[in-house]
Amino acid sequence: MPSTRGGHHGDVAYVFEDDGFNSAPNDTDFKVFGGNTVLDTFDGSHQAVRIFNAERYAANIIEQTFDGAFSITCENFTEPPWWLAGLFGQPNSTNVAGNLYDHTYDLDNNNDPVSLRLYLPTDGFNEYKVIPGAVIASVTVDQGNDSGPDLTISGAYASEPFTESSLSPSSPDFAEESFVNRDATLTVDGNDVARAQSTTLSIESNTEMIGEIGAEDAVDFTPRAWEPSLDFEKIITVGQTTDVLTLFSDATQFATTLDYNNGESSDAEYGVTFDVSGDFPGEYSESGRNDPEADLTEDLSTQAEDVDATITEDAANPPGVSP
Repeated sequence: MPSTRGGHHGDVAYVFEDDGFNSAPNDTDFKVFGGNTVLDTFDGSHQAVRIFNAERYAANIIEQTFDGAFSITCENFTEPPWWLAGLFGQPNSTNVAGNLYDHTYDLDNNNDPVSLRLYLPTDGFNEYKVIPGAVIASVTVDQGNDSGPDLTISGAYASEPFTESSLSPSSPDFAEESFVNRDATLTVDGNDVARAQSTTLSIESNTEMIGEIGAEDAVDFTPRAWEPSLDFEKIITVGQTTDVLTLFSDATQFATTLDYNNGESSDAEYGVTFDVSGDFPGEYSESGRNDPEADLTEDLSTQAEDVDATITEDAANPPGVSP
């Protein structure tokens, strides 16, 4: 048996820091971000500097405030994206029918975002790595016409990662089936966008770590400007209800919805919906004109005022940290 470990030997799981930012959590209900989760960025820096004293070589090297960054890519919402609490704060929950609930994440309830703790177990090792005080700064959802959604989750973390062996973190089995392209719908002002080829939803909270004099690690975090956007590409069709050029030329705001739903009914229904409001058409482009081997397509890039997210799931109490 080879002793070399490949990427497939490593897992990525998370819990909510329910006992305070960068504090050991009580939560041991390990959750996953999605299918094929990859920790693309796991960087840490002591921001060390050299101190000189009339010589070419340093007399000393000192560390400054710790700086950590992470980014995760994954495919699909194979597990309900409870991590949205790290972007919005805890949701408002409404019983739809039976055991089915809508959990709506927005900024209107003034709940604070929740920090996460990432766990990185490696098959064959009794120890696992821990990324403490992880906060989400941006999320991107990419949807193509022949695939499920691809997600990128990026942010920072508070202090040096470390190893532990007291728990047994592992990625749980997926709670949901994968969404495919036919489970997705893009609407503009309530009208389905025909021949939509791709969408990119970006949510930037610009969250930053907060330090203080006398502390080597971050002591808190704060979300900054809220900057959502949704870009999409579509093929021009006869009798289309969404005229991209008109949207751009009118230069008026509109609303878009990116909806994923498994098409089931009653308690078996599972959905993830993003409602984007106040979209302003910032940039327009067309491609393929008079090219016999291409589709005639239009692209629209927007800047939006706000976005809400709703998870429809047969769970009454979403995990997270009560405000």
